[in-house]
Amino acid sequence: MKQEPEADKNMTKIALIPHPGLGDAIVVQVLAHNLSLNGYQVHTHHQLTSTLDRYFASSTALPPLEPHQYDAYDSVIHVSASKQHLHLELCHGAEIPSFLRHIAIARQSATSICYALPHHSPNQSMAENIFASLKHTLKLKTTEKSHGLVDLDFEYRKSSMRVAIHPTSSDIAKNWSPHKYLQLAEKLEHIGMQPHFVLSPTEQKFWKEVCDCRFPTPDLSIPELAKFLYESGYFIGSDSGPGHLASMLGVPTLTIFPRKRSNYQWRPGFAKNVIAAPASRLSLGKARYHRRSLLSADRVMQYFMHLAEEEYSINTAPIPAIKLLGTKKPDLSVS
Repeated sequence: MKQEPEADKNMTKIALIPHPGLGDAIVVQVLAHNLSLNGYQVHTHHQLTSTLDRYFASSTALPPLEPHQYDAYDSVIHVSASKQHLHLELCHGAEIPSFLRHIAIARQSATSICYALPHHSPNQSMAENIFASLKHTLKLKTTEKSHGLVDLDFEYRKSSMRVAIHPTSSDIAKNWSPHKYLQLAEKLEHIGMQPHFVLSPTEQKFWKEVCDCRFPTPDLSIPELAKFLYESGYFIGSDSGPGHLASMLGVPTLTIFPRKRSNYQWRPGFAKNVIAAPASRLSLGKARYHRRSLLSADRVMQYFMHLAEEEYSINTAPIPAIKLLGTKKPDLSVS
């Protein structure tokens, strides 16, 4: 259970404000935890992760911060990302925190200074890039590739046959087609798995009609979703927040991308992750919306079996299909 960290009036008090997306906020928790390890008192302000505060031992997750509340902090930092950099924008503070003094200034205005934290490798996840930057760029003395999670009072992966599926994202170009997700769910069920579609309230109506009562579609709050994922065996989904949440909780994830080598740095980066993407690199005009059709349910199933086989090598409770099917691993080198 979480115990609130003791506040020291001499500690520098920092507010981190991530991008509104759930995945962005979860990745920023790595920064929050490591700043806490190095003597800063850190609060992250985000609508969604504020409901998960009990999960974070060393930092505090709170609702969005209003400008009139900035004076409660020594520094207020907005965190956003581009393809090349993570941007740390100091928008309030009489003094620049020491960890920012090692980073190049990207731009400056009368009201803020924006620092650019470079990605060390486009082949690594954003979480891995941030972790690499903690020591080498921010010069933090103590670092951990961790969110600083508490010991949870749930049973980890107790429903080992359950596969949580989140079939949507904020960008339609990232989404696989609904009928392919249904095909995949049927294939998972055929080998003894228990697919569940985890959905936001706004997604419920459409996907209940798509699933037509064939698969469960639980209606979960963010804290309920976190517990559900923590107790599930696997997660499959688009590049979206629930995948990062599952990975943060240590659950193996399979992320479906509509094209090869696209935005891989935003894949979940805290537990075992496998990427499923079409072999084709077709990129003409509106064809980007049709590339999803080049990725079959059979191929995604191969990627899932690859993920499960790797689990089998370290897990004493493998899924039955690993013993029964001898499924061929996909060619992960296809470009």
